[in-house]
Amino acid sequence: MLTRTAALSTLLGCLLALGACSTQKSEADQDSGAPDASSDAVIITTGPIWTDQSRVVDVRCFAFFEGSVRIRATRDQLTADQLAILSGMTLIPPKDQCYEDTNACTVAISAADGTVATYTTEATDSGCGSTKPVIQYASFDQFLHTVPCLAAKQAVYETADGGTNIPPLVPDVRCYNGVFTAPPNTVQRLLVVDDPSTPRHVELDSCNDAQRSPALLHPQLLEPDGTTPLPVVWSAVTGDPGADGTCYRADYTFAAAGAYVLRIDVDAGFTAGDFYLRFY
Repeated sequence: MLTRTAALSTLLGCLLALGACSTQKSEADQDSGAPDASSDAVIITTGPIWTDQSRVVDVRCFAFFEGSVRIRATRDQLTADQLAILSGMTLIPPKDQCYEDTNACTVAISAADGTVATYTTEATDSGCGSTKPVIQYASFDQFLHTVPCLAAKQAVYETADGGTNIPPLVPDVRCYNGVFTAPPNTVQRLLVVDDPSTPRHVELDSCNDAQRSPALLHPQLLEPDGTTPLPVVWSAVTGDPGADGTCYRADYTFAAAGAYVLRIDVDAGFTAGDFYLRFY
């Protein structure tokens, strides 16, 4: 069994590389095949973190009990309040302790000249041996609460009748919502449609690499009754999955407002852990 110090060193080491892992099987970012956002990063240790030159913020978080979530937003996709929160982020000296099972994130900020600065932040403000600058969690956590993105195990729980609560997702292009799987199993999410006149995009990411194949996932979009299939054409990515490790895409215009069921059957052989669902 990992000691408290060793466990957190493992966790933050993985976070620096890919943005999400655990002391068990690493989650979506480990399996995604996505490039390391910190590999060509610029280290900024003084001054404001988010400036007038900042163009993209890419956040990857993982907590053992909540799982993975990713938020990626360009400057024009952020509200004035969100820009103010990012501008108010501050750097702190890391604590010389390691803690288990707390929320930890990497924050990558791309500037107008293409450079990328990367940071870590953790709920107890512990760097745990990190070589990256540490953002004070209290100055960053407000941002997480301004987006509707859900972590893999967030709002997923067993109901009184032995079933599973299905988390509702609202459309948001900034959200890579986490989905946890322990195959063979079936995972479900509710896609909330409030404006049926707007065509919607559904995408599954971090599910197409050396350990994972789209052939082992079977997505199906159902009417709000949870049983009637919709005529959605799913495109499996059989070539280059891209930086996001995409395995499926679908575009569909819903006939009416409602909460539609996305059902994903996962075959044995698909590596257990988190992958991402995008809906916008």
